[in-house]
Amino acid sequence: MYNASTESPFPAAVLTSLAPQVSSTLAPLLESPLPSLGNLTDDGPEEVHEYAPFLALSRFVVQRVLVPLVLVVGVVGNSVTIIVLTRRQMRSSTNFYLTALAISDLLYLVFIFSLSIRHHPGMNQPHHWLYWHYFRYALWLTDASSE
Repeated sequence: MYNASTESPFPAAVLTSLAPQVSSTLAPLLESPLPSLGNLTDDGPEEVHEYAPFLALSRFVVQRVLVPLVLVVGVVGNSVTIIVLTRRQMRSSTNFYLTALAISDLLYLVFIFSLSIRHHPGMNQPHHWLYWHYFRYALWLTDASSE
C-alpha cells in the first residue's frame, strides 16, 4: 500500500526547495519594470527617448546601407559562381552541388531583401497592400530557400 506520510516528498516540492533564492541585493533589480522600445512616440520612460536617435540611425544604416550592399555583393558573387560552375569543363558532382548552393543563396538574398522592405517608413500605408499579401508567401519562400 502507498502511504503518503512515509514516502519521500513530491519531486516538485524537492526541486523548489533546492532552487537558489534571490538575494536581497538582486531583488530590487528583478522587480523594476524594463523599458520597452515598442512605440517611441508616447510619453514613456526617459531612457527610451534617450536612445531614440541611436535607434533611428542604426535602423537607417542597417536597412538603407548594409542590407542593399550585402544584396548587391551576394547577387554578383553568386551569379558569377553559377556562370563559372555551369560551364562544360566544370561539370562534376561537386560543382553541381555548389551550383545548387549558389542558387539557394541567391534566392535567399532576394527574399530576405524583400522582407526587409517592411522596416522602411510608410510601409503600413494602405497603398502597399500588394506587398503585405506577398509578405506571407515570402516568409515561406525564405524559409524554404534557407533550408
